[in-house]
Amino acid sequence: MIDGEESQTTFAFAVIIFYDMTGKEEGMTQGTELPTYKKDLFVGREKFLKSVMTALRQLSANQVPEHRTFAFRGERGTGKTWLLSHVSTLAREEKPEPAVFHLDLMAEKYVGHDPLLTVIAVLEALTNALGLYTEKEFQSLGAAPSRISRKVMEKLDGILSEKPLLVLVDHVYESEWDVLAPLEDYVLGPLASKGRVLLLLAGRGREYPWKTPELFSAKVFEMEPFTPEKTRQQVEKQVKRPKYDKEGVHALTGGYPMQNYFLAKYGFPKGLYKSVEEILRQVEDDERQAIQEYLEALCPLDTFDEEAIKWMLAAYYKDDTYKNWTHRQARTVREKLVGRYGFARWDEDRRAYVMYASARLSVRNALQAREIERWSRLYT
Repeated sequence: MIDGEESQTTFAFAVIIFYDMTGKEEGMTQGTELPTYKKDLFVGREKFLKSVMTALRQLSANQVPEHRTFAFRGERGTGKTWLLSHVSTLAREEKPEPAVFHLDLMAEKYVGHDPLLTVIAVLEALTNALGLYTEKEFQSLGAAPSRISRKVMEKLDGILSEKPLLVLVDHVYESEWDVLAPLEDYVLGPLASKGRVLLLLAGRGREYPWKTPELFSAKVFEMEPFTPEKTRQQVEKQVKRPKYDKEGVHALTGGYPMQNYFLAKYGFPKGLYKSVEEILRQVEDDERQAIQEYLEALCPLDTFDEEAIKWMLAAYYKDDTYKNWTHRQARTVREKLVGRYGFARWDEDRRAYVMYASARLSVRNALQAREIERWSRLYT
């Protein structure tokens, strides 16, 4: 943020980047108050950038890098979109400059449709972005994803023989698995099979069980929060007149870039509330209040299960009837937090569910600032 063999004379060259949902490369993300990426506002992630750009330059020079696939994993607010937008910016400054294709898998035209139709729409978008076929020519390819994919990839080879390709794909791990399966078969897999492809996967949520070797063998980088020093640098660059002491931001936010920004921009406690609003932005309107309350009820716990859900809701609402909930009722809450909205995950080592640290920190801080009595009751 807001601050992972063919002969050298025959491979094609592409750079594929998969990135998260917190913003676009140009313009503020619709419905959010997060700032627009700009190169001079970017902070940190030097290790990631060095690894990626080194691999890119090696491929451009017909060399074989140690890793051709990277995965950047991190919670919401850790800056995946800004990191990958920055990689895109740096790549555009390279010579030769790559062609670029942006793909947001959560865009309306890719969500809620038949998976094969979604794949065809992606192939058409790729074709349009790179000028591979006219609209009429693309329509003449038929309706079979396998044939369309084969023809598009054949046509793409001509582009790749002349210049690199940068593909930015948003919402990889957040996407439905019934979409990712054919997307791998007809788009990502064929692209990955081209010998000079550098793949960067980024997102949050469950890892998808890729079958393409270049996808499942990615070098993984975890997007950790910023250090106190990087947090200070972020505030200095991104907030002109901070409303919270830049030296004290990290102590309250833990260094998460999104929380750093909101606290510095809006001060205490408004900045805390803004972080929660942003985290909950993905939740359906009619469920947002309930989900926030479930998160607040569970935020004191390091781990939880269905039984803990019942007891913590009883304490949160001061209503012991929640203790009598059935397992199925508690499971419904758990499924929303884990499966539907991705605020928590199963921890195999602990044999329990854990809330992601960024979400937990945000709701805990906001609850303490807003309702100290309720916060104290939950923590005693």
